[in-house]
Amino acid sequence: MRNILILAIILLCSITTFSQEYVDPEYNKVLDTSRYVITYEAIMTQDSLNPDEKEYDRIILEIGNNLSRSYSYRLFQYDSLCKTYFDKGRNEYPSPRLLILPVDVYKYFFENKMVVLHRTPLIGPIIQYSEEKNLFKWEMTDEKKDIIGFVCTKATCEFRGRNWTVWFTTELPVSDGPWKFNGLPGLILKAEDDKGHYSFVCIGINNTKSPIVIMDKYTYEKESRKTVMEFEQLYYEAQYDYFRKINPGYPLMRKNPKTKSFEEVVDSEKGPSSPYNPIELE
Repeated sequence: MRNILILAIILLCSITTFSQEYVDPEYNKVLDTSRYVITYEAIMTQDSLNPDEKEYDRIILEIGNNLSRSYSYRLFQYDSLCKTYFDKGRNEYPSPRLLILPVDVYKYFFENKMVVLHRTPLIGPIIQYSEEKNLFKWEMTDEKKDIIGFVCTKATCEFRGRNWTVWFTTELPVSDGPWKFNGLPGLILKAEDDKGHYSFVCIGINNTKSPIVIMDKYTYEKESRKTVMEFEQLYYEAQYDYFRKINPGYPLMRKNPKTKSFEEVVDSEKGPSSPYNPIELE
């Protein structure tokens, strides 16, 4: 019954809302200790046909001796808010009504490996997948510019359907960056695709020593990156079909705006759609 109620509540939200299954931030396992904590402003475009409409997030990159973690600060805040709701005995999830980057990316420095925890929309599963770290085929240039006081060098590459320009500094000789970016002889301080749909700009660097953690005591579905993309695309193209996929066998309910009562959605309805413009197009 709780599943049906949650679905009914969710359908009252805007279809552009991208909230996730919340994870209790107290259930964490320490993997490393940070040497640097880098903060980036992330600017994203949900609708490629309306590129001037932007959404904003903060990406935190924690760099340790053995690995790094890149994650959405707003998603971290969302988890903390949900924790407060449930501690007070409330039975529904708040909705952040924000477009966020719903991934934690762990890069292992001494292995050619990244581990990604990707939260699919709403009450969908958290999918864990691994892939090689050395995926980016960078082309170096001699072009330089200053970013927050660091001399940076320009590099470019094509990656999964987007052409990226990044600026990295050898003054911080860590081969890392926000999201999945890595593979250059210094820290990436800025990255932007050529359409201006996604960008990451460093706005702060400090030497904070803090635990780098992974969400523990949670069952992740170990699938492929392709499965993640299929989940997300279905959500944006046919929301009712998405709910049926993640909750097979449960009736899908919605509130009738005239009668104020809940009614079951018929199987032939695929549901509303919204613009889909993922960071990885392929």
